[in-house]
Amino acid sequence: MDEVQHPAGADDLPAKKKPTESLLSAARFPFITVSVLLLAGICGLAVYLTSSPYSSRDVQYHRQLAEILQEIRAIRAAKSSDFNQVRQRASVVGQQISSILKQEASTSTPAKQSMLWAARDELPRMLAGDLTKETPAEKSFEARLEDAATDLGLKR
Repeated sequence: MDEVQHPAGADDLPAKKKPTESLLSAARFPFITVSVLLLAGICGLAVYLTSSPYSSRDVQYHRQLAEILQEIRAIRAAKSSDFNQVRQRASVVGQQISSILKQEASTSTPAKQSMLWAARDELPRMLAGDLTKETPAEKSFEARLEDAATDLGLKR
């Protein structure tokens, strides 16, 4: 018999698949199943870790409350004592935000809880006091907003 000579490196060539061998053959099925489940698990974990219980609306509430504090401080810095307009606007904004957050705030959403406390408890106390100087209520209001900003990811 004549032996067929193969060119150099022919042993390195991949063997041809048998026609009955497929991508989903019984031997490969466990590997494919584990790979798909692992990929799905990684995707699920990524979604879980990047998801947040907060929405852009919560960030907007924080911004509105922070603007009230900035406006009061700007009037104070201008040596003005005309706080009537900011008192009225702040009172309406605080009531609106607190009525919404009463329904949504919980221990699992600490930013909403901090903003609720700021809008419902600290803001009315601050507005009822002397706005020409910084008061304990203003410091508490600011502290609640700082806590909320940290929980919302606005501040590190």
